[in-house]
Amino acid sequence: MVSDSYEVDVEKVASYEPDVISAASWNVTDEAVYEQLSDIAPVVVPKSESTKPDWDVSAQVVGEASGKKDEVLEAIAATKESMKSLGEELNQLDADFTTAINGASPASLDWLINDSGIEDVLEK
Repeated sequence: MVSDSYEVDVEKVASYEPDVISAASWNVTDEAVYEQLSDIAPVVVPKSESTKPDWDVSAQVVGEASGKKDEVLEAIAATKESMKSLGEELNQLDADFTTAINGASPASLDWLINDSGIEDVLEK
């Protein structure tokens, strides 16, 4: 729940009466915002040096916070296998084109790449 200026709308978050808040690390760089969110519900933030951690790191944090760690790890593995299969399929196409893949995390999958390199990217 962020505004156009990327500031957390604490009142809007509170209006949903969440049991837990999953926040991007760049949303809670301000200690005051973190404290306001913590007054609403426990706040979980991916542990990462990056302000935009990879999607699988974020998913693991949510899995741990929700008590569904095993299910999330299975979903991550299935998603990575699916992405690898897609990369293999795209590499087999006999075409001269560029592929854009827009993923859940700008840090992990927002790439504009040539078909000759997609498999390497999808294996990350």
